[in-house]
Amino acid sequence: MVSRRWGFLTNHAHTLIQIARNPRSTVREIALASGITERAAHAIMADLRDAGLVSSRREGRQNVNSIDLASLVSHRPWGASDMEIPDSLIHATLRGLAGVASPSALPQAEAAPNEAPASRQSPGANGTRRWGFLTTHALVLIHVTQQPHSTVRDIALAVGVTERAAHSVLQDLREGRILDCERYGRRNSYTVNFEHLASFRREGTAPDLVPDRFVASLVSALLPLQPPDYHPDEDEPHPLT
Repeated sequence: MVSRRWGFLTNHAHTLIQIARNPRSTVREIALASGITERAAHAIMADLRDAGLVSSRREGRQNVNSIDLASLVSHRPWGASDMEIPDSLIHATLRGLAGVASPSALPQAEAAPNEAPASRQSPGANGTRRWGFLTTHALVLIHVTQQPHSTVRDIALAVGVTERAAHSVLQDLREGRILDCERYGRRNSYTVNFEHLASFRREGTAPDLVPDRFVASLVSALLPLQPPDYHPDEDEPHPLT
């Protein structure tokens, strides 16, 4: 049985990474790198341009794309739900993007990654479809990192999905050895296995697009989100031992 594809970054994020690496990418090249159709790539480029995150200029017969990091800092939400993403993760994403970028792709790269978030822009607020840069798997992982004793219902409500969908995502994360789960009394306790997370490379439809240093930047930003006073019951074995 072939398992379904999943990852932590959406095709919108994959498109940004491809543009950062090669500002002269055509729609066809973006589609091939991201593992999607040209029609889907064209729609994603339209989303990014409409949101003011990507701009294009014509040089001869080619379009040259650039990413506005200042707009990315204030762009909300980063997932397809209204779940708030910690600023540290957003800045880590921007640093990772700047780290893989061609100089011509990020004309505002010097100041943008450290700026404070401004207005909360919301894709879909005008009635159009919702989109973001982090998948439901990423949102669930972020939530349980911060709230390790959450129930499936808690997770579903926080992420904005059904309990059935939340359960399925948790199962994927456990099968991927990214999330360890132990039973303590009537509740589950989740622990992120950062070693396996750092080496995880099945990134949805684009397994070869996301550079190691980009992933490392995100993992380093996720680690401090764990509650400082969090520890399982001392009478029970720690999930990572």
